[in-house]
Amino acid sequence: LVRESVAMEVLNGTNVILSGQVEGQSHIRFSFQPGEQVPINVAAGAKAILAYCDSDFVDLCIKKKFNRFTANTITSKKKYKEVLEEVRETGIAYDAGERFEDSHAIATPIFNHEGIPVAAVVVAGPAFRMTQKFLSEIVTPIKKTAAEISKRLFY
Repeated sequence: LVRESVAMEVLNGTNVILSGQVEGQSHIRFSFQPGEQVPINVAAGAKAILAYCDSDFVDLCIKKKFNRFTANTITSKKKYKEVLEEVRETGIAYDAGERFEDSHAIATPIFNHEGIPVAAVVVAGPAFRMTQKFLSEIVTPIKKTAAEISKRLFY
């Protein structure tokens, strides 16, 4: 449907890891490494998850230093919390070249039976294809997918 790489990021303690992926169909695609720990300040999935977590837990997660990967990387804890508030309002998180300049991602949370965010569905690809038009077109399908997975977790 989206023709780009899709992954699941999962909350593991105060870290987020990539738990699985399906590579996109295009010649140039984003490849995830299952089991890879993702820096929370640059991961769309981490933002989608943490936006719905308790503020004390978020504070615990963001105690570590935020490393800069690109000019777009969020390194300010205050700015990061503002982004989490925006995600909470829209249900969608983005990585706009924050870890790798030439890749973008969009994510939405998955909730368990207690209403706790435990994972996120992430769509990622090269920046030249992950345009605003494309991103706006996949908001509904990605939210629907996350809702279906959440339902299977009895949310």
